[in-house]
Amino acid sequence: MKSGILPLSLLTALLIQSCGGPSGRSTIQGTITGAEEILVARVGTERLEYLDTLTTTNGSFEYIPASSEEVDIYMIEGMGAFRLSLLLSPGEQIEVQGDASQPSYTFQVSGSEDSERLMGVNQKMGALIELMDSLDAVNTEQMQSEDYPKIRRSLDSCMSAEMDRTASELAVLVEQEPDALSNLFIFPLTMGRMQLLPPDKYFSQYEGCSKAINTRYPGNVHAQRFSQRVQSIKSQIEAQEVFKKAEENAAVGQIVPDLRLQDPNGVERALSDLRGNIVLVDFWASWCRPCRAESPELVRMYSAYNEKGFEIFSVSLDGTERQPNAKEAWINAIADDGLYWPNHVSDLQGWNASSTRLYGFQSIPFTLLLDRDGKILGRGLRGAPLEAAIQNALK
Repeated sequence: MKSGILPLSLLTALLIQSCGGPSGRSTIQGTITGAEEILVARVGTERLEYLDTLTTTNGSFEYIPASSEEVDIYMIEGMGAFRLSLLLSPGEQIEVQGDASQPSYTFQVSGSEDSERLMGVNQKMGALIELMDSLDAVNTEQMQSEDYPKIRRSLDSCMSAEMDRTASELAVLVEQEPDALSNLFIFPLTMGRMQLLPPDKYFSQYEGCSKAINTRYPGNVHAQRFSQRVQSIKSQIEAQEVFKKAEENAAVGQIVPDLRLQDPNGVERALSDLRGNIVLVDFWASWCRPCRAESPELVRMYSAYNEKGFEIFSVSLDGTERQPNAKEAWINAIADDGLYWPNHVSDLQGWNASSTRLYGFQSIPFTLLLDRDGKILGRGLRGAPLEAAIQNALK
């Protein structure tokens, strides 16, 4: 893990432009020792727009943006040596002091409340990065030690504790000033592949910030975009909760929720009608190659065990947007694969099928094996384990 600055993706992901603010001359100026040239860019909603290349005088520079009635986000860059994001309101004079040979989180920023607050966030992340680097160095040094497993556990524990501490501090910042524009840079922050404020854990902060910013900056396109993102996250969380509940309702040992759907001829068939048999509920689709590859084994098992009280209830997830004639594809696949049992059903809704929400699965082929009373004996069984379970249930 190497020291660095906040990634550029943070700048492009969540941008702010708010109306109002003081009028007057806005400037970005300062001294960055060791920087001969400084690139200035405006971070737009879709892309980074480079505006100017400044030649410094002993590291000193000044940039005067075109007049604007809105908050703009700028980035100054030292030819790959550093990158620093700044939120500039109309009339503000931002002063930057730093050393081009050092990470940008060591810089000092003044003259803009939003930029100063964002710099504070950068400094928190910089401290975390430096600590992680030091712990990583210890890890590398101790790899050959006899006590390495113990040392590694201790290092992992320390890393986890520091990440939790930093995450808590960031969450408090958001809660203290939920309408601060710089908050929108906090939510995407990551350490390695781990998001410090994951939405499933900190959703109340996401939602509170969204409401506060939209209240403070009504009609602002970027505030609205963040609001849309929060709504999308909320929908995902709700969908996950539905899925989790479905998994619990269709867990091994539970009585399977009933399913009633139409067969290819429009006749309704109910899973509960097969009580008294050992039933394999098979979720598949004509477009699913792994499913179709399982067809010969299902045909063989049905032929071998049907007379002993084994039935298959096949539920198709045909009906995706890419299928011009889903019903025809479904019927043809049944015929082509020789799936000669009578219980074939589908609502032809693809992954929006009611069965996916009812039983809690996210990939096919997927199976549920039921006993004679409709109790679930196994989830996701295939091949030899499935046949062994069928044989045991038929005894």
